[in-house]
Amino acid sequence: MRKIVVIGSLNIDLVFKVAKLPKPGATIFSESFEYHFGGKGANQAYTIGKLEGDVELLGVVGNDEYGMKILQHLKQTAKVKVDEIKVSSTLPTGMANIVVDDNGNNQIIVHSGANFDFDEAYIAKVKAIIDTKDIVILQLEIPINVVEELINYAYEQKKVIILNPAPICQLKDEILGKIDYLIPNETELEVLMQQKFISPAQFLAAAQEFVNQKALKTLIVTLGNYGSYLITNKTSKFINVYKVNAIDTTSAGDSYLGAFAVKLSQGCDLEQALDYAAKVSAIVVTKNGAQSSIPSQQEVENTKIFK
Repeated sequence: MRKIVVIGSLNIDLVFKVAKLPKPGATIFSESFEYHFGGKGANQAYTIGKLEGDVELLGVVGNDEYGMKILQHLKQTAKVKVDEIKVSSTLPTGMANIVVDDNGNNQIIVHSGANFDFDEAYIAKVKAIIDTKDIVILQLEIPINVVEELINYAYEQKKVIILNPAPICQLKDEILGKIDYLIPNETELEVLMQQKFISPAQFLAAAQEFVNQKALKTLIVTLGNYGSYLITNKTSKFINVYKVNAIDTTSAGDSYLGAFAVKLSQGCDLEQALDYAAKVSAIVVTKNGAQSSIPSQQEVENTKIFK
């Protein structure tokens, strides 16, 4: 099994359940409230750990109660290596305010806090740890200049690089060309390509052209309950979805990426890895919360759901 390092955000999620998402200027009452451990980096690392992958998480938490609880939770419940996570002396642990409606749709507001406290000394430590790993996973909830620097370094060291471009921003062509697996959802891909998709056929043609123009190695586009697409300069393949009744989509994308990385680290081919990712994310959306919704490997094996 190949070793994985996830470099990204660690947050506390404040989750409000509502009948309908609020309109601008509206005040509504919440049906319930919970807090969960989250952050895209932590969610992805947690998924990998729960699915028995070899994973270390790097990032920054605040020197506060929330930060210490996050580290303890990751280590004790998912066996994620957290010893080299930085504890900020100046910024609080990141927080996310999440509103989820009865259909499983959500709105999320994030305060990055300590997630942006990457100084030169810590970046040097991260690079030294990258040297010891095989697969490097990043997102965009830490400073973009740090992401770019680490992608450049991982590429020089010939590591497998997976990028989840969320929250979305424009990326340089030279960075895109160094990523082995770029995994956006449809909305994020529209921003990257600076165009709207008007039909499935137009989407597929535009995505194929984008792969060719930007010299992307592998593009994996997640489409929620419509499945996903695997697109390279040689082929495009639709990956079907497992049908479930979704109640909370908060960590669907993170669990998909984490599950994909686990199978990749085990030497599975791309279609096997993506089918497994689809199954894991389908299980996740049937539960509330971010990390609390992520299944163990045994649960995945024992869950019977169908495409």
